[in-house]
Parts: sequence; structure tokens; C-alpha cells
Amino acid sequence: MFWSIVLSLAACQGGQHPPPPVAAAPEPAPEPAPEPAPEPALEPALEPALEPAPEPGVTSDPVAEAMHHRFELLSEVRDHVIQGRLEEAKARAAALANIHEEQLPAEGWRPWLERIDAGATRIAEAGDLLEAARGVGRLAQACGGCHAAHDGGPSLEGAEGIPPQQWDEGQNMALHRWSVDWMWLGLITPDADAWQRGAHALDDKPMVFRFEGEPPPTHRPQLEQLVYVVAGLALQAAPEERGEVLGQLIATCAECHDGR
Repeated sequence: MFWSIVLSLAACQGGQHPPPPVAAAPEPAPEPAPEPAPEPALEPALEPALEPAPEPGVTSDPVAEAMHHRFELLSEVRDHVIQGRLEEAKARAAALANIHEEQLPAEGWRPWLERIDAGATRIAEAGDLLEAARGVGRLAQACGGCHAAHDGGPSLEGAEGIPPQQWDEGQNMALHRWSVDWMWLGLITPDADAWQRGAHALDDKPMVFRFEGEPPPTHRPQLEQLVYVVAGLALQAAPEERGEVLGQLIATCAECHDGR
């Protein structure tokens, strides 16, 4: 909006009437600014692929794809059990039990898959976290047995470059998780060195317990002590006993988390 500026005399002089007000010439209107050019439309971001696409002419391995799917589901079952989420664990176990890969050859594979399906069904029907945790350990042992029988399974290539877990005094949960992950890989792969690496780290427990001195009725100090007792058992466990030991360890974690 433009305003006119009015000039007037402050007072009358000699009885003369003041001259009429003179309006100042309006200021010239500025030229309209050019409208900004529209920005080019952005291309939608592509979601990163979880796995590299197969090369042209190369067919992906249906056996590997099926096993990766089973491994992902079993890992989710384990994590839900550790966190004390029984219903979620049972739901994922039911999904695992309902996988039926028609493309897999029957010879050599079918007995192992039947054993894995039966183990997943038992977890899906577990009445409590302890039963589910033991089922997870046994099922992981079955996966490792299948991998050993077929000279396959996940590779730990490059895993040795992972540095030892560092933790601050009292921050013991990070050590627990790191150790369980290594024992888990040692059981699934199967790889004795990976199992021993996790068990050794957990057995060399920090001198200060996180829950030391907590007043009753909490039972966490006893559970944390039990974690390290099980770690000692893991160091001495024979290969065929490791599934039971891992199940006991997961059950201890679950009991602590379920009581939060």
C-alpha cells in the first residue's frame, strides 16, 4: 500500500488563510519481483536392498534363501524370549513352524527340517518362558547339526576382526548380550571357537555386579550370579550339551527381564 504525504503550515500568518495542502507526488510502484522458478521434482529415494541382486543369468539359491528366512525367525524368537515377551516369541515360533519349502530336495534335508519344525511347534505351545528358552537352545542345536551334516550354514568369515567387548563398571548387560551372541553363533554355525569366545568373556565377569546389594524382594543379584555360573558350565560343555546350556542361559536372562 502506498501512502500520500500531506504538507501543511503549522499556523496561520497575518490573518491570511493557509494555502491549500499540496499532495506530494506518489512514489513509483516497484516492479513486481519475478516468481521463483519451480523446484524440480525429487526422485523418490530407493530403499536399500538387504542383499545384493543376483547377477544376470544367475539364479539365487533357494536352499540358502529358505535357511536365511528360518534363521531370521529363530533369531526373533530368541530375542523375544530374552526380553521376557513370551506371546511374541510363541507367535514367531508358530510362523517358523509353518514354513514349508517345496523346492528343497527331500533327500538329506527332510529329516532335519521335520526336527526343526517340531522344535518350533513346541516353542509355539510353551507354557512359560523357561520352556520356551530351553526350546530355543535345542532348536539352535538342531540347526547347527544340520549345517555340520551338510557342510554348510552361515560363515564367520571376517567376524574375528570384531574387537573384544568393552564395558564400564556396572554396565554388565552389554557384556551379557555380546557373549550370548557369540555363543549363539557358535551353536548355529557350529563353531567351537565362537562358542568358547562368548563363554570366556562371560566367565571373566566384572568384579562389580550391577545389582549387588539391592534390597529384597528383588532376585536380580542371584540371577546375575547364575549367569556367570552358567558361563562356567558353557566352557566345559560337550558339543551335544551346548543347546541345553544356552537354553538355561537365555532362561536366566528372560527371568530377570520378566521381573522388571
